[in-house]
Amino acid sequence: NALIIIGVGVFGGLSFTGFAFTFLNDYLAQDKGMTVQESTLICTALNVGVCISVVASGFLAQEIYNHSRRSVGLLMGLTMLATLIPLLYLIYLPTPSSLVAVCGVALVLGLLHCVARPSYRALLINVNFPETRGTALALLKVGRSFGPGLIALLIYGGWSRVVAFTWVCVVGVTATALALGAVFFTVETDEDALQTALAEGRTTSEPGGDRAHRG
Repeated sequence: NALIIIGVGVFGGLSFTGFAFTFLNDYLAQDKGMTVQESTLICTALNVGVCISVVASGFLAQEIYNHSRRSVGLLMGLTMLATLIPLLYLIYLPTPSSLVAVCGVALVLGLLHCVARPSYRALLINVNFPETRGTALALLKVGRSFGPGLIALLIYGGWSRVVAFTWVCVVGVTATALALGAVFFTVETDEDALQTALAEGRTTSEPGGDRAHRG
């Protein structure tokens, strides 16, 4: 629970929302010499990858979960870490570059980044009491606004765009991947503990909390 919230909610928005969704279009057009139409096409390829991944990864993660609950953590962590390759390629994109190749890299970035999304949302539901699930899911959105703001602050403080993008992406992806990967060690214990508590009639994380309400 805490691993997912910290990894995704705090660091998850640095690389993808912070760079890819907020600055990539402008960066390609202004710093990499592409036309607005070309940079927009690349961002479209990125979003297509996201859409495909959200649907397909849900089925993939379910199959892996049915086989081994712990392995979902490895799936999330490894695919998140792999997003560093296309992210750094886009940041240090050589000019001129093949538009088809860049679109392909953006598509792969979208595919890799969103593999974890259906899994960590489902896991948060599986390890939280019903009354706290909404709060846990809401905390995931913190990083979405934190990422763009941090990048803007770094650039305002004198960092070049390339250095700011690189630092934020490396730190954000690495921290998120480690946190999601660490779910491998905790998911079975957390899920079993919740099921035991629910079977005992508890609806809060505090022992005897439900009985206290009835009293």
